Amino acid sequence: MSTLLNEKQILIIPLLAKLREHNPNIGAYEKSILKDDFNYNVKVANGRIEIADELIDDFHRAPITITATRYRNAAMRFMPNTAQTAIPGLVVNPKRNGNWVFYTLAMILLVLIASALFQYTSEAESGSAILAKPPPKTPGELRQELLALEKSSPATYITIKQPSWRASFSGQIVLAGEIKNKATLATFKDVVLKVTFLSKTGAALRTNQYTIYEFVGPSKAIPYKLKVNGARDIADVKVEVAGGTAK
Repeated sequence: MSTLLNEKQILIIPLLAKLREHNPNIGAYEKSILKDDFNYNVKVANGRIEIADELIDDFHRAPITITATRYRNAAMRFMPNTAQTAIPGLVVNPKRNGNWVFYTLAMILLVLIASALFQYTSEAESGSAILAKPPPKTPGELRQELLALEKSSPATYITIKQPSWRASFSGQIVLAGEIKNKATLATFKDVVLKVTFLSKTGAALRTNQYTIYEFVGPSKAIPYKLKVNGARDIADVKVEVAGGTAK
């Protein structure tokens, strides 16, 4: 599995756990690809499943609104891998030997061997699937899994709008903006802002980091204001999220 996942791909992992409650045959996540129709083609250990982008968004922002029927319909889109059995090296040519009795017996034997191998393979795969099937997770376990994912990557869920700014008469730059937390469950604090001061040509004059010592709850936003010395030659200001801490 790729070591770098986007926000949607991270959410697919706990969503698959929820879908297994309605279809326990769905295997473990391996990788996912965004299709042209903006749905995700997800490869699991024993097959594939297509998950709608809209379902991932709802699972992230308002999972309580998703009905059991909708989960069940999504889980039924799972397509398991199929086993194909071939027996090379056994070829009978009736024209060469002219023995139709031998040819008929050989074909019957071939069918019996193929049927036995297919049954053995199917039973082995069925037994392996039963042994490997994890127990379904409870809603509480799913919440904890999602909370852990959100806490592990604060910068993924913390966003800002580019602030308004002005130069004061005292030679300071005053920045005013808003910090938003897009997480569903996690609360963040001590958000670190990276502020780059630009010249009129767009060149970076200097870069500083400032910590906002406030809490930002899930799906909440807070205002912030910074006063920075040294407004000379500054024509614009760019602000980015450099980090944060999970509560």
